[in-house]
Amino acid sequence: MKLTVISLFRDSEKFLNKMFSKLETIENEWDTEYFFYENDSKDNTREVIQEWMEERRGQFIYEDINTPSFGHVTDKARMDLMVQYRNKILNAAKPLESDYTLLIDSDVEFSNRIVDDYLPFFKDGVVMCT
Repeated sequence: MKLTVISLFRDSEKFLNKMFSKLETIENEWDTEYFFYENDSKDNTREVIQEWMEERRGQFIYEDINTPSFGHVTDKARMDLMVQYRNKILNAAKPLESDYTLLIDSDVEFSNRIVDDYLPFFKDGVVMCT
């Protein structure tokens, strides 16, 4: 089965090795493609993602657009920007030809069994699990 993974990044270098390790485990079970978006990182996020993506299908979009960094707050301006970033990478991924799409936050811990753990819930018209 095919899986599309979508994620956004900014100054995420310290989370990448752990995240990529989990995604590599998922790759062993799924035909996986990646659509990643990064902007304005001050660390090596961009370079680390570029190197990891060299051997993978998908697309990595990055920009220097000098947007403010909000941290982990619920500021409306931050939410508006996050919507723009997600729509940008989602449009790059279209048309989605995968069976499932996994939208992950680059700094949130998740199980390398996340796809298998959530699959049983996709029945009776369920289209999204969080």
